Amino acid sequence: MERYSSEIKMPIEMMSATRKHSKIINAFVRGISGVNYNSVDIVTSDCALVYCGKRNNLETVKLVDIDKLTNIEYFKEVDIYLFSYVEPDFMMFDKNKFIENKRGTRTAGSPDLVIEVWSDGNEDEEKIFKKFLYSTSPLTEHWYVRQDSNDIECYIGNKPLKVQSLENIIKMQNGIEFDLRHNI
Repeated sequence: MERYSSEIKMPIEMMSATRKHSKIINAFVRGISGVNYNSVDIVTSDCALVYCGKRNNLETVKLVDIDKLTNIEYFKEVDIYLFSYVEPDFMMFDKNKFIENKRGTRTAGSPDLVIEVWSDGNEDEEKIFKKFLYSTSPLTEHWYVRQDSNDIECYIGNKPLKVQSLENIIKMQNGIEFDLRHNI
């Protein structure tokens, strides 16, 4: 039997992230260094990342290749709503191109970095799917943090990278660093 909040009739498991989850994401936002803040776009879980294909057919799934779009304005107005989407905990666009819909609620492109913070509420199917999706772009570095561990599982495209730790300065392949040591 599912438990419900007394204010709204919604399963508690569907409520917002844990405090630890939020602290980790906020620490990544505050801990970034080595970037020009005017050229970087950082998005936390309030914006969707669209993808091509259907979740139940992985052969069709991939992040949207902005260079292959022929009519960007039409895409922003109409097409972006036709795509499926995920909501990463953290996305950063630095060198990689992206576009947003007019309302700024959906983004298409290959982020330079995606971070997912796993909790007990994340089902294995969701974890497997998101890892697969982010690995479809050789330009996207993707990191996975469990709330009960300091280890960060890191990839670029489908290539595994060295595990990093929240206890050290964390480095992207392009040299951007995150120092979370005093923020969590």
